[in-house]
Amino acid sequence: MLTELVDIIKKFPVVKASDSDPVKVQRLIRWNMAIKILHIMVNLIKVFDARTNLNSILKYGRMFVEVFVRLGMPMLDNIFRHHREDVQGLLKNLQQSTRALQHMCSHSKVLKDVSLTNHVPPLKKCLETFVYRVKAMLALHKCHEAFWIGNLKNRDLRGEEILSQVSRVETDGDDDDEEDEELPDDDDEDSDVAMDEESVASNETDIQQGDPVNEISEVY
Repeated sequence: MLTELVDIIKKFPVVKASDSDPVKVQRLIRWNMAIKILHIMVNLIKVFDARTNLNSILKYGRMFVEVFVRLGMPMLDNIFRHHREDVQGLLKNLQQSTRALQHMCSHSKVLKDVSLTNHVPPLKKCLETFVYRVKAMLALHKCHEAFWIGNLKNRDLRGEEILSQVSRVETDGDDDDEEDEELPDDDDEDSDVAMDEESVASNETDIQQGDPVNEISEVY
């Protein structure tokens, strides 16, 4: 099903400035449906986390985001000014899946399964590209004040934080501490993007007048 989903979105046409508004809205709806299907698949694999399933979501999740950056983001650039709330909703829905994919990357490194960890570097690079592509879109529409990049903590499939180092423990009858055990490479936190709902909404007037938004709120 993941393969079919990626094959379908690859055929989504690119929105052009000359397209009518109903055509643009229809294509936005199609992307919304695809993103919801991806979210359902991601949630299923968080429960049925066999290695073959994790392999599939790491591979095809990356391909989905790559296609979205290539075909979906130009559409959002085009319709953002007149459909900002719809664009924001779509990105928030997609963000749920990209965060889960980040957690799957961390989970894969803990498992130390080469078949899984081989997918991690290209997936993380793809997710980083997505974050900065969203930033570019908001800057294009003078909504960068509504944009906030934060660091995601490493978490497993259950959402529990993965520590970069195991805390020191004491053994019975021995006061000596054990050496810290480090997780495999790249234990840094990953970037994530968030948008302030009030700032994005209020920018409709500010964009037209060219005035910046004065206040920024964090949304986590």
